[in-house]
Amino acid sequence: MLGWKIARHGLAMLVTVLLGGLLSATLVRFAPGFDVDENQLDPRLNSASVQALREARLREHNVVRFYYRSLMRAAHGDLGTSISLGQPVTTLLRERAPLTLRLVSVGLLMSWSVALALALSAAWWRNASYDALTTVVSGTFLCIPAAVLALLSVLWNVPGALAIGLIVFPRSYRYARNLLAKAYSLPHIITARAKGLSELRILFWHAVPVVGPQLLAAGAGFAVADEYHGAGHAGNAAGEFGGGRPWPSSARRARMKTGRTLACVVLLLVIGASLAAGWLAPAGYAKQYREAAGAPPSAQHWLGTDDVGRDRFARVLYGTRISLLLAPAAAFLSTLLAALVGGFAGYLGGVWARFAMAVTDLFLSLPWLFLLITVRALLPLNVSPLVSVLVTFLILGALGWTSAARVLCTTAATLRGSDFVCQARASGIRGARLFWIHVLPNLKPVLYAQFWVSIPVFILSEANLGILGLGVAEPMPSWGSLLRELEGLVSVGEEPWKFVPLILLLVVVTSFQFLLSRQEEVAA
Repeated sequence: MLGWKIARHGLAMLVTVLLGGLLSATLVRFAPGFDVDENQLDPRLNSASVQALREARLREHNVVRFYYRSLMRAAHGDLGTSISLGQPVTTLLRERAPLTLRLVSVGLLMSWSVALALALSAAWWRNASYDALTTVVSGTFLCIPAAVLALLSVLWNVPGALAIGLIVFPRSYRYARNLLAKAYSLPHIITARAKGLSELRILFWHAVPVVGPQLLAAGAGFAVADEYHGAGHAGNAAGEFGGGRPWPSSARRARMKTGRTLACVVLLLVIGASLAAGWLAPAGYAKQYREAAGAPPSAQHWLGTDDVGRDRFARVLYGTRISLLLAPAAAFLSTLLAALVGGFAGYLGGVWARFAMAVTDLFLSLPWLFLLITVRALLPLNVSPLVSVLVTFLILGALGWTSAARVLCTTAATLRGSDFVCQARASGIRGARLFWIHVLPNLKPVLYAQFWVSIPVFILSEANLGILGLGVAEPMPSWGSLLRELEGLVSVGEEPWKFVPLILLLVVVTSFQFLLSRQEEVAA
């Protein structure tokens, strides 16, 4: 029976990965410019040769025919030729796959080794100062967009494996720390502590065996569904951005309350300054001072000007307004979609829940950033800045519902068998009325938590898109487009004022971390 379950889950995982790869490749094929061959621009070719190239590209553009021919070639060991590099894919895989696997393996090993060492030492010492220090360090790396970390790694000549480790470390540490914190609330561990057993023995004899399977699965890259950290991918965002509540005490709760108050003040100040951008920076974000292009900070331009002479301080204020006002809108859209899909799936159960979770797993199998880039590339490039803002955050909201849907599906399934729902069903309440009146109101705490968790996720996602040039269109600024200026830096000390958007992003997302620790308590 156990072997059959493992085989069934393995087969489902394999099918999901294959469908995810098929969907990814299909999206790429529909991207603008895919069916354009640069060889058609060669002036040495006559009209007949150009027409032959176009017909060949059109034959490949037929998705069904393309996949059929690709499968037939793959069955004979031919994976085709790379269009961009002009080399056989098999040769490229032999050359690059070992290096990629080595970098990823070393990076994951480094990140998990450090994360487990810090989490185990925090559980053993139970020192508030040490826990606060590790939280600040992991939170700092968590708040930096992955694209910015990659740019800084190139700037400082950081090895690729170390860069991967820095990106994975904060999530690994917080996942391990939260698992251990939940394990310490289990009855048998509370009993062991009451008997006076040493902390070291409790940690390695009682806590580690409980969380060991989850840690091993997470370290191997699998999504883990357990009672300590939510359900599968659903807990990822909350685990990353929620501060957690390990080993709470009255003093710790008082410090967390003070931190949340300070975070609220900081967010209100930042939002207030962004809303007052027209008064603080009357020049606006688009006006160009051509005589002072690339100027350093001065009394007239507090953060200097960019390459075309626009006031960087004004652009930071207006970019902050765009990111902080539209990220909640994207979070609201994603939470609404998650409530409809996950809530109804969990409430209906059976084949509906399995189908909805299969679709969710398919979306989760796709690299989220890659999916955002592909969908954004499908849209016209000559859109107005306002339309690009709305489209960017609409895409974020439309594609960011999957993780929250798993949480809501699990919660709704639990509520479906609760006593008050059974009593309402026995009283004659059925269908949509039962869901809207009795189930949905009890999902509000989880919905609130998922909404607040999604805001910093979308802020960082927009920053990554903006750095790659697929976010808000010029001349309208956003944090992502402002961070693109870091690409031209030669050294950190050359133009330190260019790091102001990154510092502001760190402050805002860190403030959200303090607030999200409260939302986790509400959701629990």
